[in-house]
Amino acid sequence: MALMEMVIQGVSTRKVAEITKKLCGTTFSKSTVSALCSNLDDQVLDFNRRPLTQKYAFVYADAILFKVHRGHVVTSNSLLVAIGIDPSGRREVLGFDSRLIKKSGVVTV
Repeated sequence: MALMEMVIQGVSTRKVAEITKKLCGTTFSKSTVSALCSNLDDQVLDFNRRPLTQKYAFVYADAILFKVHRGHVVTSNSLLVAIGIDPSGRREVLGFDSRLIKKSGVVTV
């Protein structure tokens, strides 16, 4: 799980392999790290596609902007999050998605 967290935080698969070698004395290949992250992708899809059966008094959306490094290219992305508040005041993340911000500054959903 810590491997997945490193990748979520933007650590490259190569760097994850280096870190696990130093900390654990063993390495995970880039393909192993990628395979673990692929599993994480499936979990995110399942979470976002789950049925919402709760009733919500309020629903709101928010976004955070961040930079993503892919190879030698840096792009601007956003993480969109939908949050529901039930009648008792309990908050729940309803779904989330990451999107590329186009040069015009527009986020497409």
